[in-house]
Amino acid sequence: MTKQQYRLIYGLLGTALFIVILLGIAFGSPEGSGPGVPDAIESVYPATNTQETQFAKMEVDVPIGYAAVLWIDFRGNSDGSPNWFRVPDSEITHVVATGVYEWRPGPYKLLKSWIPGNQRLKVTYETTTGLPDTGKYEWNFRVSS
Repeated sequence: MTKQQYRLIYGLLGTALFIVILLGIAFGSPEGSGPGVPDAIESVYPATNTQETQFAKMEVDVPIGYAAVLWIDFRGNSDGSPNWFRVPDSEITHVVATGVYEWRPGPYKLLKSWIPGNQRLKVTYETTTGLPDTGKYEWNFRVSS
């Protein structure tokens, strides 16, 4: 092979790699985020419309400088309207340095385990410093039986 053929091959491979990286940036999104997720929510777990076990944790990642409140819908109303219960702060593990809020069911907690079927979760958030930014995000997941 000549030098020109090598240059052409390496040039085409470099262009193909560049295109793949651009497509990954354009169409990829971190787990738990995607269309409809506010910019103030970096990720949620369980991800929307996934299937989890009865002891799956609830995790919300917000930027540093935000405070979050976690909510669970107990679906206790006969008309199907939401029946939100706030997860007590004493049951939440919050890592200030990363902005991660985590809660999991267990003994002596709001829930011993998730009930099989569809579950709805909500997070409300607000800034603790700087300009005000408040909002909420709701999502659901399914618990296997």
